[in-house]
Amino acid sequence: MNNSFKLYSALALFLFILTGCATIVGGGRYNAHIAVKNHPKASVFYGGSDIGNGQATIKVPRRDANNFSFKIKEEGCPEQKFNFERRTFRGWALIVSIPAWTLTISGAPISIPLGLMIDLAGNVFWKPDIYEKFVSKTNHNNYNYIVDYTGCKATNNNKIDIIDGPYLAH
Repeated sequence: MNNSFKLYSALALFLFILTGCATIVGGGRYNAHIAVKNHPKASVFYGGSDIGNGQATIKVPRRDANNFSFKIKEEGCPEQKFNFERRTFRGWALIVSIPAWTLTISGAPISIPLGLMIDLAGNVFWKPDIYEKFVSKTNHNNYNYIVDYTGCKATNNNKIDIIDGPYLAH
């Protein structure tokens, strides 16, 4: 084998591996890991449903990263709502989407960027803003919402009680 064939083969493999739309690579949803500091018995409500006590994990559409809210309620204490209204742009998702899954029609020189069209339709270019209060990032698909439930006396002494949260700090 000559060197130019090896070079072109390696380049083709490299481009094939790197090209993929953001919907496939990062998904249209992210995992929101919710933990209530010092209140392991507090109920977490999302979309009107009780999803856990003291902690919960739900999948949130990326397009809703700036319109995400949940409520906390513990017996004998007032309900508290947490609203998250900021999101940031996933720049790498756009970069990967442009060359990905391009279709050429009948050999014509016009290419249709299918990856970009799919990602725009799915609105997957967003993620929670980690500079918003209570939000932190574990990786591109997992975000932590560790909240303070005010107005209700804490049950533990300044300790976060997290039982099964693989992405949350213990």
